[in-house]
Amino acid sequence: MSASQQHQPPLFTYIWEYRVANKNLDEFVRLYGPQGEWVTLFKKADGYIGTELLQDQYDSNRFITIDKWRSKADWQSFAEEYRHAFNLIDATGEQLTQSERMIGQFNTSL
Repeated sequence: MSASQQHQPPLFTYIWEYRVANKNLDEFVRLYGPQGEWVTLFKKADGYIGTELLQDQYDSNRFITIDKWRSKADWQSFAEEYRHAFNLIDATGEQLTQSERMIGQFNTSL
């Protein structure tokens, strides 16, 4: 491990799993995908790094999102500042999903 890697603070990553009905697949991907409302909102915040939307190869109704932030504090600041917009998008997403489950929050490094 290089000296710069040793001093690099860990990133904050959280992962969610979703089950989506067939009739909502396209709309779900639009909302959660790389050009979707979530990413558009996240990009307004300091510390946002990126989001991955993954679809299960064997179960097309199962998705995973991986959201990366510079720190948990950056994510918390975003959640506070954009609470209203966050809640509106979240309510839309809940209408598209059969279930949502947080897999976890992790410290990572690139």
